[in-house]
Amino acid sequence: MLDRTNSPEIQEIREVSFEMPQEKILSNGIRIYYFNDAEQPIIKLEFVFRAGAKYHPNYQLASTVSKLIGEGTSKRTADEISTLIDGCGAILNTETGNEFASLKLVVLHKHLDKMLHLIAEILEDAIFPLEELDLYLMKKQQELIINNQKVSFVARNRFPALLFGENHVYGRPMEWSDFQDVNRDGIIEFYETYYKSGLFDLFISGSIPQNLFDELEIYFGSRIGKKPDSVKTEGFETASNRIHRVSFPDMVQNALRIGRLWPSRRHADHAGLQVLVTLFGGYFGSRLMTNIREDKGLTYGIGAGVKIFKEASMMFIGTEVNADNYKQAIAEIESEIKKLQTDLVSDEELNTVKSVIQGSFQRGFDGSFARLDRFKELILNDLEMDYYAKHIESIKNLQPNDLRLLAANYLCFDDMHQLIVGKI
Repeated sequence: MLDRTNSPEIQEIREVSFEMPQEKILSNGIRIYYFNDAEQPIIKLEFVFRAGAKYHPNYQLASTVSKLIGEGTSKRTADEISTLIDGCGAILNTETGNEFASLKLVVLHKHLDKMLHLIAEILEDAIFPLEELDLYLMKKQQELIINNQKVSFVARNRFPALLFGENHVYGRPMEWSDFQDVNRDGIIEFYETYYKSGLFDLFISGSIPQNLFDELEIYFGSRIGKKPDSVKTEGFETASNRIHRVSFPDMVQNALRIGRLWPSRRHADHAGLQVLVTLFGGYFGSRLMTNIREDKGLTYGIGAGVKIFKEASMMFIGTEVNADNYKQAIAEIESEIKKLQTDLVSDEELNTVKSVIQGSFQRGFDGSFARLDRFKELILNDLEMDYYAKHIESIKNLQPNDLRLLAANYLCFDDMHQLIVGKI
Protein backbone atom coordinates (compact mmCIF):
# COMPACT_ATOMS: atom_id res chain seq x y z
CA MET A 1 0.00 0.00 0.00
CA LEU A 2 1.25 3.49 -0.84
CA ASP A 3 2.67 5.31 2.18
CA ARG A 4 1.53 8.91 1.79
CA THR A 5 3.38 10.07 4.92
CA ASN A 6 6.69 9.96 3.05
CA SER A 7 7.26 12.26 0.10
CA PRO A 8 8.84 10.67 -2.98
CA GLU A 9 12.57 11.07 -3.48
CA ILE A 10 13.49 13.94 -5.79
CA GLN A 11 15.16 12.65 -8.94
CA GLU A 12 17.44 14.64 -11.21
CA ILE A 13 17.07 14.46 -14.97
CA ARG A 14 19.77 11.94 -15.85
CA GLU A 15 19.78 12.49 -19.59
CA VAL A 16 17.89 14.61 -22.11
CA SER A 17 16.92 12.40 -25.03
CA PHE A 18 15.06 14.70 -27.40
CA GLU A 19 13.02 12.91 -30.04
CA MET A 20 13.31 14.65 -33.40
CA PRO A 21 10.16 15.12 -35.48
CA GLN A 22 9.89 13.77 -38.98
CA GLU A 23 10.10 16.14 -41.94
CA LYS A 24 8.47 16.52 -45.32
CA ILE A 25 8.76 19.23 -47.98
CA LEU A 26 5.94 20.23 -50.29
CA SER A 27 6.67 20.76 -53.98
CA ASN A 28 7.01 24.54 -53.54
CA GLY A 29 9.50 24.24 -50.65
CA ILE A 30 7.16 24.54 -47.66
CA ARG A 31 8.81 22.55 -44.89
CA ILE A 32 6.69 20.40 -42.57
CA TYR A 33 7.82 19.07 -39.16
CA TYR A 34 5.56 16.52 -37.49
CA PHE A 35 5.10 14.08 -34.62
CA ASN A 36 2.63 11.28 -35.30
CA ASP A 37 0.95 10.41 -32.00
CA ALA A 38 -1.75 7.79 -32.56
CA GLU A 39 -2.97 8.16 -28.96
CA GLN A 40 -4.14 11.73 -29.59
CA PRO A 41 -7.73 11.86 -30.92
CA ILE A 42 -7.09 15.27 -32.45
CA ILE A 43 -4.51 16.97 -34.62
CA LYS A 44 -2.80 20.34 -34.22
CA LEU A 45 -1.34 22.33 -37.11
CA GLU A 46 0.60 25.57 -36.71
CA PHE A 47 1.40 27.68 -39.77
CA VAL A 48 4.33 29.99 -38.93
CA PHE A 49 5.05 33.06 -41.07
CA ARG A 50 7.81 35.63 -40.98
CA ALA A 51 5.23 38.33 -40.35
CA GLY A 52 6.02 39.64 -36.88
CA ALA A 53 5.97 43.20 -35.60
CA LYS A 54 9.46 44.04 -36.83
CA TYR A 55 8.40 43.75 -40.48
CA HIS A 56 6.59 47.10 -40.43
CA PRO A 57 7.46 50.49 -38.89
CA ASN A 58 4.09 50.55 -37.11
CA TYR A 59 4.49 47.59 -34.77
CA GLN A 60 0.72 47.29 -34.23
CA LEU A 61 0.02 46.61 -37.89
CA ALA A 62 1.29 43.02 -37.81
CA SER A 63 -0.93 42.11 -34.86
CA THR A 64 -3.92 43.81 -36.50
CA VAL A 65 -3.47 41.73 -39.66
CA SER A 66 -3.12 38.57 -37.56
CA LYS A 67 -6.28 39.29 -35.54
CA LEU A 68 -8.43 40.16 -38.57
CA ILE A 69 -7.15 37.63 -41.10
CA GLY A 70 -10.06 35.30 -40.36
CA GLU A 71 -12.77 37.97 -40.31
CA GLY A 72 -13.97 37.54 -43.85
CA THR A 73 -13.16 36.45 -47.41
CA SER A 74 -14.89 37.24 -50.69
CA LYS A 75 -16.93 34.02 -50.18
CA ARG A 76 -17.67 34.08 -46.44
CA THR A 77 -18.47 36.68 -43.83
CA ALA A 78 -16.91 36.74 -40.37
CA ASP A 79 -20.07 35.17 -38.93
CA GLU A 80 -20.03 32.39 -41.51
CA ILE A 81 -16.39 31.61 -40.76
CA SER A 82 -17.09 31.56 -37.03
CA THR A 83 -20.12 29.28 -37.54
CA LEU A 84 -18.04 26.85 -39.61
CA ILE A 85 -15.30 26.68 -36.99
CA ASP A 86 -17.82 26.15 -34.18
CA GLY A 87 -19.68 23.52 -36.19
CA CYS A 88 -16.46 21.55 -36.62
CA GLY A 89 -15.64 21.83 -32.92
CA ALA A 90 -12.33 23.31 -33.98
CA ILE A 91 -10.08 25.94 -32.45
CA LEU A 92 -8.47 28.44 -34.82
CA ASN A 93 -6.28 31.05 -33.18
CA THR A 94 -3.64 33.53 -34.31
CA GLU A 95 -0.57 34.77 -32.50
CA THR A 96 1.91 37.54 -33.28
CA GLY A 97 5.35 38.16 -31.84
CA ASN A 98 8.26 40.37 -32.76
CA GLU A 99 9.65 37.91 -35.30
CA PHE A 100 6.85 35.57 -36.34
CA ALA A 101 3.09 35.30 -36.69
CA SER A 102 1.25 32.00 -36.59
CA LEU A 103 -2.11 30.47 -37.38
CA LYS A 104 -2.97 27.56 -35.04
CA LEU A 105 -5.59 24.92 -35.75
CA VAL A 106 -6.78 22.13 -33.45
CA VAL A 107 -9.44 19.84 -34.93
CA LEU A 108 -10.83 16.30 -35.08
CA HIS A 109 -9.88 14.16 -38.08
CA LYS A 110 -13.36 14.10 -39.55
CA HIS A 111 -13.41 17.87 -39.93
CA LEU A 112 -9.79 18.36 -40.99
CA ASP A 113 -10.51 18.71 -44.73
CA LYS A 114 -13.11 21.45 -44.12
CA MET A 115 -10.69 23.40 -41.94
CA LEU A 116 -7.76 23.04 -44.35
CA HIS A 117 -10.02 24.36 -47.10
CA LEU A 118 -10.93 27.32 -44.89
CA ILE A 119 -7.31 28.11 -44.03
CA ALA A 120 -6.29 27.96 -47.68
CA GLU A 121 -9.13 30.37 -48.47
CA ILE A 122 -8.07 32.73 -45.67
CA LEU A 123 -4.46 32.74 -46.82
CA GLU A 124 -5.43 33.50 -50.42
CA ASP A 125 -8.55 35.64 -50.13
CA ALA A 126 -8.84 37.50 -46.81
CA ILE A 127 -10.54 40.84 -47.46
CA PHE A 128 -10.34 42.59 -44.05
CA PRO A 129 -13.81 44.20 -44.08
CA LEU A 130 -13.70 47.85 -43.13
CA GLU A 131 -16.44 47.47 -40.51
CA GLU A 132 -14.45 44.70 -38.77
CA LEU A 133 -11.30 46.82 -38.86
CA ASP A 134 -13.05 49.89 -37.45
CA LEU A 135 -14.60 47.82 -34.65
CA TYR A 136 -11.26 46.21 -33.78
CA LEU A 137 -9.38 49.52 -33.70
CA MET A 138 -12.09 51.15 -31.58
CA LYS A 139 -11.89 48.30 -29.04
CA LYS A 140 -8.09 48.45 -28.91
CA GLN A 141 -8.14 52.21 -28.37
CA GLN A 142 -10.71 51.88 -25.61
CA GLU A 143 -8.65 49.14 -23.97
CA LEU A 144 -5.58 51.38 -24.12
CA ILE A 145 -7.46 54.29 -22.51
CA ILE A 146 -8.53 52.03 -19.63
CA ASN A 147 -5.14 50.32 -19.26
CA ASN A 148 -3.26 53.62 -19.22
CA GLN A 149 -5.04 54.38 -15.94
CA LYS A 150 -3.47 51.29 -14.33
CA VAL A 151 0.00 51.70 -12.86
CA SER A 152 0.85 48.04 -13.51
CA PHE A 153 0.12 48.34 -17.24
CA VAL A 154 2.02 51.61 -17.60
CA ALA A 155 5.06 50.07 -15.93
CA ARG A 156 4.98 46.95 -18.14
CA ASN A 157 4.33 48.98 -21.27
CA ARG A 158 7.04 51.57 -20.76
CA PHE A 159 9.87 49.73 -19.03
CA PRO A 160 11.34 47.93 -22.10
CA ALA A 161 11.88 51.28 -23.82
CA LEU A 162 14.35 52.25 -21.09
CA LEU A 163 16.56 49.31 -22.08
CA PHE A 164 16.05 48.98 -25.84
CA GLY A 165 14.83 52.43 -26.87
CA GLU A 166 11.38 53.55 -27.98
CA ASN A 167 12.16 52.98 -31.66
CA HIS A 168 13.27 49.37 -31.28
CA VAL A 169 10.75 46.57 -31.75
CA TYR A 170 11.69 45.12 -28.34
CA GLY A 171 11.16 48.44 -26.56
CA ARG A 172 8.41 50.30 -28.38
CA PRO A 173 5.51 51.02 -26.00
CA MET A 174 1.94 50.72 -27.22
CA GLU A 175 0.70 54.20 -28.16
CA TRP A 176 -2.66 55.66 -29.18
CA SER A 177 -1.14 56.94 -32.44
CA ASP A 178 -0.21 53.39 -33.51
CA PHE A 179 -3.86 52.49 -33.94
CA GLN A 180 -4.72 55.82 -35.57
CA ASP A 181 -2.08 55.12 -38.22
CA VAL A 182 -3.43 51.65 -39.11
CA ASN A 183 -5.48 51.67 -42.32
CA ARG A 184 -6.92 49.04 -44.63
CA ASP A 185 -4.49 49.78 -47.50
CA GLY A 186 -1.53 49.11 -45.23
CA ILE A 187 -3.16 45.93 -43.93
CA ILE A 188 -3.79 44.58 -47.44
CA GLU A 189 -0.20 45.34 -48.49
CA PHE A 190 1.23 43.59 -45.41
CA TYR A 191 -1.08 40.59 -45.90
CA GLU A 192 -0.20 40.18 -49.57
CA THR A 193 3.53 40.47 -48.87
CA TYR A 194 3.91 38.28 -45.83
CA TYR A 195 0.93 35.90 -45.94
CA LYS A 196 -0.41 35.57 -49.47
CA SER A 197 3.04 35.66 -51.11
CA GLY A 198 5.02 34.42 -48.15
CA LEU A 199 5.81 30.74 -47.63
CA PHE A 200 5.57 29.33 -44.13
CA ASP A 201 6.85 26.54 -41.93
CA LEU A 202 4.24 24.03 -40.78
CA PHE A 203 4.41 22.20 -37.45
CA ILE A 204 2.02 19.27 -36.95
CA SER A 205 1.41 17.01 -33.95
CA GLY A 206 -1.23 14.48 -32.96
CA SER A 207 -2.81 11.57 -34.78
CA ILE A 208 -1.95 12.10 -38.45
CA PRO A 209 -4.31 10.61 -41.07
CA GLN A 210 -2.73 8.76 -43.99
CA ASN A 211 -3.88 11.24 -46.62
CA LEU A 212 -2.81 14.38 -44.75
CA PHE A 213 0.26 15.19 -46.82
CA ASP A 214 -1.62 14.67 -50.08
CA GLU A 215 -4.21 17.18 -48.84
CA LEU A 216 -1.54 19.65 -47.78
CA GLU A 217 0.03 19.38 -51.24
CA ILE A 218 -3.34 20.10 -52.85
CA TYR A 219 -4.16 23.08 -50.65
CA PHE A 220 -0.73 24.65 -50.18
CA GLY A 221 1.83 22.98 -52.46
CA SER A 222 1.08 25.25 -55.40
CA ARG A 223 1.47 28.51 -53.50
CA ILE A 224 3.93 30.77 -55.28
CA GLY A 225 6.15 32.86 -53.08
CA LYS A 226 9.13 32.78 -50.77
CA LYS A 227 10.03 33.29 -47.15
CA PRO A 228 10.72 37.00 -46.67
CA ASP A 229 14.27 37.89 -45.75
CA SER A 230 14.67 38.52 -42.04
CA VAL A 231 14.67 42.22 -41.16
CA LYS A 232 17.66 43.28 -39.09
CA THR A 233 16.65 45.48 -36.17
CA GLU A 234 18.51 48.65 -35.24
CA GLY A 235 20.84 48.86 -32.23
CA PHE A 236 19.57 49.51 -28.72
CA GLU A 237 19.26 53.03 -27.29
CA THR A 238 19.43 52.42 -23.56
CA ALA A 239 18.35 55.41 -21.47
CA SER A 240 21.24 57.26 -19.86
CA ASN A 241 19.33 58.02 -16.65
CA ARG A 242 18.80 55.05 -14.35
CA ILE A 243 15.75 56.23 -12.41
CA HIS A 244 12.49 57.15 -14.14
CA ARG A 245 9.12 58.15 -12.72
CA VAL A 246 5.58 58.43 -14.05
CA SER A 247 3.31 60.35 -11.72
CA PHE A 248 -0.22 59.23 -10.79
CA PRO A 249 -0.80 61.44 -7.73
CA ASP A 250 -4.13 59.88 -6.73
CA MET A 251 -2.99 56.27 -6.75
CA VAL A 252 -2.76 54.20 -3.59
CA GLN A 253 -0.43 51.60 -5.15
CA ASN A 254 2.87 52.19 -6.93
CA ALA A 255 4.12 49.82 -9.62
CA LEU A 256 7.86 49.11 -9.67
CA ARG A 257 9.93 47.76 -12.55
CA ILE A 258 13.66 47.29 -12.06
CA GLY A 259 15.99 45.54 -14.48
CA ARG A 260 18.66 45.56 -17.13
CA LEU A 261 19.76 44.10 -20.44
CA TRP A 262 20.62 40.43 -20.04
CA PRO A 263 22.69 37.85 -21.93
CA SER A 264 20.85 36.01 -24.69
CA ARG A 265 20.03 32.31 -24.54
CA ARG A 266 23.13 31.57 -26.65
CA HIS A 267 25.42 32.97 -23.95
CA ALA A 268 27.55 30.52 -21.96
CA ASP A 269 26.08 31.83 -18.67
CA HIS A 270 22.42 31.54 -19.70
CA ALA A 271 21.70 28.31 -17.79
CA GLY A 272 23.36 29.54 -14.61
CA LEU A 273 21.53 32.85 -14.84
CA GLN A 274 18.22 31.00 -15.09
CA VAL A 275 18.97 29.36 -11.76
CA LEU A 276 20.06 32.69 -10.27
CA VAL A 277 16.92 34.57 -11.35
CA THR A 278 14.64 31.70 -10.26
CA LEU A 279 16.23 31.63 -6.82
CA PHE A 280 16.07 35.42 -6.60
CA GLY A 281 12.45 35.88 -7.66
CA GLY A 282 11.23 33.18 -10.01
CA TYR A 283 9.07 30.94 -7.80
CA PHE A 284 6.88 31.21 -4.72
CA GLY A 285 9.70 30.35 -2.29
CA SER A 286 12.15 32.81 -3.85
CA ARG A 287 14.22 35.34 -1.91
CA LEU A 288 12.09 38.28 -2.99
CA MET A 289 8.80 36.57 -2.07
CA THR A 290 10.13 35.37 1.28
CA ASN A 291 11.45 38.78 2.31
CA ILE A 292 9.18 41.38 0.74
CA ARG A 293 5.89 39.47 0.82
CA GLU A 294 6.15 36.97 3.66
CA ASP A 295 8.43 38.76 6.15
CA LYS A 296 7.82 42.48 5.46
CA GLY A 297 4.25 42.28 4.14
CA LEU A 298 4.91 45.03 1.60
CA THR A 299 3.14 43.37 -1.34
CA TYR A 300 0.82 40.54 -2.35
CA GLY A 301 3.31 39.41 -4.96
CA ILE A 302 6.77 40.15 -6.33
CA GLY A 303 8.85 38.34 -8.88
CA ALA A 304 11.87 38.42 -11.13
CA GLY A 305 12.06 36.99 -14.61
CA VAL A 306 13.80 37.15 -17.95
CA LYS A 307 12.06 38.21 -21.15
CA ILE A 308 13.82 36.35 -23.96
CA PHE A 309 13.83 37.71 -27.50
CA LYS A 310 15.57 36.19 -30.49
CA GLU A 311 18.41 38.71 -30.51
CA ALA A 312 18.49 39.87 -26.88
CA SER A 313 17.02 39.45 -23.39
CA MET A 314 16.07 41.61 -20.44
CA MET A 315 15.90 40.78 -16.74
CA PHE A 316 13.20 42.50 -14.73
CA ILE A 317 11.80 42.68 -11.20
CA GLY A 318 8.15 43.62 -10.87
CA THR A 319 5.75 44.35 -8.03
CA GLU A 320 3.07 46.69 -6.74
CA VAL A 321 3.33 48.17 -3.26
CA ASN A 322 1.60 50.80 -1.14
CA ALA A 323 2.71 54.22 -2.35
CA ASP A 324 4.13 55.00 1.10
CA ASN A 325 6.34 51.90 1.05
CA TYR A 326 7.89 51.87 -2.40
CA LYS A 327 11.28 53.20 -1.23
CA GLN A 328 11.48 50.50 1.42
CA ALA A 329 10.63 47.86 -1.19
CA ILE A 330 13.42 49.09 -3.47
CA ALA A 331 15.86 49.04 -0.56
CA GLU A 332 14.90 45.44 0.26
CA ILE A 333 15.37 44.40 -3.37
CA GLU A 334 18.86 45.89 -3.30
CA SER A 335 19.55 44.15 0.01
CA GLU A 336 18.62 40.74 -1.43
CA ILE A 337 20.89 41.32 -4.39
CA LYS A 338 23.83 42.14 -2.12
CA LYS A 339 23.24 38.94 -0.15
CA LEU A 340 23.49 36.89 -3.34
CA GLN A 341 26.72 38.70 -4.22
CA THR A 342 28.38 38.08 -0.84
CA ASP A 343 26.87 34.96 0.78
CA LEU A 344 26.96 31.40 -0.50
CA VAL A 345 23.59 29.83 -1.23
CA SER A 346 22.98 26.68 0.79
CA ASP A 347 23.05 23.34 -0.99
CA GLU A 348 19.47 22.74 0.13
CA GLU A 349 18.15 25.96 -1.41
CA LEU A 350 20.13 25.45 -4.61
CA ASN A 351 18.85 21.90 -5.01
CA THR A 352 15.28 23.09 -4.46
CA VAL A 353 15.62 25.65 -7.25
CA LYS A 354 17.23 23.09 -9.56
CA SER A 355 14.27 20.78 -8.90
CA VAL A 356 11.79 23.57 -9.69
CA ILE A 357 13.51 24.25 -13.02
CA GLN A 358 13.91 20.60 -13.96
CA GLY A 359 10.28 19.87 -13.09
CA SER A 360 9.12 22.71 -15.31
CA PHE A 361 11.45 21.47 -18.04
CA GLN A 362 9.95 17.98 -17.91
CA ARG A 363 6.40 19.32 -18.09
CA GLY A 364 7.46 21.20 -21.20
CA PHE A 365 8.04 17.89 -22.99
CA ASP A 366 4.88 16.12 -21.86
CA GLY A 367 3.00 14.94 -24.95
CA SER A 368 3.49 15.36 -28.67
CA PHE A 369 2.03 18.91 -28.69
CA ALA A 370 4.55 20.09 -26.09
CA ARG A 371 7.48 18.27 -27.70
CA LEU A 372 6.80 19.91 -31.03
CA ASP A 373 6.59 23.32 -29.35
CA ARG A 374 10.06 22.76 -27.86
CA PHE A 375 11.42 21.74 -31.26
CA LYS A 376 9.79 24.79 -32.83
CA GLU A 377 11.71 27.00 -30.37
CA LEU A 378 14.96 25.52 -31.64
CA ILE A 379 14.08 25.99 -35.31
CA LEU A 380 12.71 29.52 -35.06
CA ASN A 381 15.53 30.77 -32.83
CA ASP A 382 18.37 29.12 -34.79
CA LEU A 383 19.48 27.01 -31.82
CA GLU A 384 21.47 23.78 -31.98
CA MET A 385 19.58 20.51 -31.61
CA ASP A 386 21.53 19.65 -28.43
CA TYR A 387 20.63 22.99 -26.80
CA TYR A 388 18.26 21.50 -24.19
CA ALA A 389 20.67 18.72 -23.22
CA LYS A 390 23.53 21.18 -22.69
CA HIS A 391 21.24 23.58 -20.82
CA ILE A 392 20.11 20.95 -18.28
CA GLU A 393 23.64 19.62 -17.85
CA SER A 394 24.89 23.14 -17.05
CA ILE A 395 22.13 23.54 -14.45
CA LYS A 396 22.94 20.18 -12.83
CA ASN A 397 26.65 21.09 -12.53
CA LEU A 398 26.08 24.55 -11.03
CA GLN A 399 27.62 25.10 -7.58
CA PRO A 400 26.92 27.75 -4.88
CA ASN A 401 30.10 29.67 -5.67
CA ASP A 402 29.13 29.79 -9.34
CA LEU A 403 25.90 31.56 -8.35
CA ARG A 404 27.76 34.07 -6.21
CA LEU A 405 30.06 34.92 -9.12
CA LEU A 406 27.13 35.27 -11.50
CA ALA A 407 25.35 37.57 -9.04
CA ALA A 408 28.47 39.73 -8.74
CA ASN A 409 28.84 39.97 -12.53
CA TYR A 410 25.21 40.43 -13.59
CA LEU A 411 23.05 41.49 -10.62
CA CYS A 412 24.69 44.86 -10.07
CA PHE A 413 21.95 47.09 -8.68
CA ASP A 414 23.74 50.28 -9.78
CA ASP A 415 23.55 49.09 -13.40
CA MET A 416 19.80 48.53 -13.28
CA HIS A 417 17.11 50.88 -14.51
CA GLN A 418 14.19 51.71 -12.23
CA LEU A 419 10.69 52.76 -13.26
CA ILE A 420 8.34 53.93 -10.51
CA VAL A 421 4.73 54.53 -11.58
CA GLY A 422 2.27 56.02 -9.11
CA LYS A 423 2.28 58.51 -6.28
CA ILE A 424 5.81 59.92 -6.27
